[in-house]
Amino acid sequence: MNLRLAGLSSIAALLVLSLGNHAVADSPTLGQTCFAKVSAAGGEGTITTVATRRCHAGAPTPGKSPGGPVFRTIDCGPATVDLPAAIPGQDCSLITALCRLAPGQSPPPNTTTTITLEQLPNGTWTVIGYDCAAPARTGSTPLAMAAHDQAQRLVPRPGIGVGPPGGVTLVNIQTLFWLSTPATQSLGTVHLLGQTVDLQISITDVTWTFGDGHTDHTTDPGTPYNSTNPCHTAQCPGYYGHTYTTTGPVTVTATITWTGRYRVAGGTWQPIPGTVTGPPATLPLTVRQARGILVPDPP
Repeated sequence: MNLRLAGLSSIAALLVLSLGNHAVADSPTLGQTCFAKVSAAGGEGTITTVATRRCHAGAPTPGKSPGGPVFRTIDCGPATVDLPAAIPGQDCSLITALCRLAPGQSPPPNTTTTITLEQLPNGTWTVIGYDCAAPARTGSTPLAMAAHDQAQRLVPRPGIGVGPPGGVTLVNIQTLFWLSTPATQSLGTVHLLGQTVDLQISITDVTWTFGDGHTDHTTDPGTPYNSTNPCHTAQCPGYYGHTYTTTGPVTVTATITWTGRYRVAGGTWQPIPGTVTGPPATLPLTVRQARGILVPDPP
């Protein structure tokens, strides 16, 4: 496949460096995601690319995989016939060129174009994939997508609190758990696409795995144990926890899913599309059994 992209010689070097095996859609149909091995050369106001393509369903998944690379996806809007003006700080000029429509052609309904980036170890981002017919999110805009990506990068990593403390608990009594975070918190003010944006996130789900084959879900971080409100029973009203019935080492895991909102320059709050999920918090415990025995009265 030969592509000749007019007026884009300024990005020739970026194409040469960034384009390797990329998810690229077939422009005439905009219905198929493919992987292309691309080389590019620029000169005299043009870029000529030569590509071999392998097509399949699917595209890189944005977000962070445990222990793996960090991805982000930018929504570049529906495919168009004319190349729109470049947006500073975005790589949409690449995808709008590759997904450019023929005169008289319309994009599939309810679709958008996206570009997927991967963060390198030095903190910079490199282009790894494209989708010319990604499902459009209701109400999503490039700024909303940028707010989602920024919230994903800034999502907190709270720890797990436990009672009793010390890493040891007992069978047949409730071990108390909570997360060291408020249910709603600010992620501060950031600058996105030339705008001043406030970010805020709230817990929508916590998935608990207790290490003994049992799991649970909550919608808040739980209540830290407070000695002014003590618990003297096997189950503790007003607190969240889990009762172990067997002894041995376990690892407790809590994974938080957040929803978010953003506002521009102190304006009206708007929802961030989708959700963000932070890395799982873990806590090792040893579960023991206590037995009462009779002893002589001390002298």
